[in-house]
Amino acid sequence: MATDSLPIALTLYRCGTLSFTQAATRAGQSPETFARVLDRFGVPCRGEQTDQSTFSEPTA
Repeated sequence: MATDSLPIALTLYRCGTLSFTQAATRAGQSPETFARVLDRFGVPCRGEQTDQSTFSEPTA
């Protein structure tokens, strides 16, 4: 993977082009590691790290 994939992923996440999961994947990072990277670079998380809709119980 290219060495500049992390800055590109950060930029695309920051401007809303990529979701958190897409950006973490593009950066070659686990979601946990990517969240720490966002914090280190002062990029706010948009609250979508865990896709709860995928894992939540259906409501009747």
